[in-house]
Amino acid sequence: MNEKQFIKNLAENIVEKLKTSATNTEEQGKLTRELFDEVTNILLKDQPDVTHLSAPNGVIEIIDTKNKHLYRRYLELAYDETGNGLRLLGDDIGGNPVQIVFLSNSALEQLNDLHGAGPDNPRCDH
Repeated sequence: MNEKQFIKNLAENIVEKLKTSATNTEEQGKLTRELFDEVTNILLKDQPDVTHLSAPNGVIEIIDTKNKHLYRRYLELAYDETGNGLRLLGDDIGGNPVQIVFLSNSALEQLNDLHGAGPDNPRCDH
C-alpha cells in the first residue's frame, strides 16, 4: 500500500470513529480539532522550544456558525511569529505586498513605553 492510500484508509477509519463518537456535526468538528491538536502535541513532545516560527503559507480552520461543519482552507499568506506577535504577509489585489500584524501584550507595553504612555519609572538607576 502506498502512502496516499494509507492516509486515505487512516482518514476513513478516523471519520467512522468520529461519526460514532459525536452526536452532531458541531461535535464532530470539535473532536476533529482535538484530534489535530493531540497529533501535533505528540509530534512536538520531544522537540525543543522555539522562539521564532516562519512558513511560506498557512491553514485556517473554522467551524461555520450556520451548518456547524469544520472547514480547513490553505492560505497563500506567509506566517512569521516571534515573542512580539505574528505577521501575515501577502499581496493585495494589485500585487503589492501587504501585511497584517498582531502584536503580543508585551510588544504593546513596549510600544506604550516608547510613546511615553507606559509606567512613569526609569528602567535603570542613574
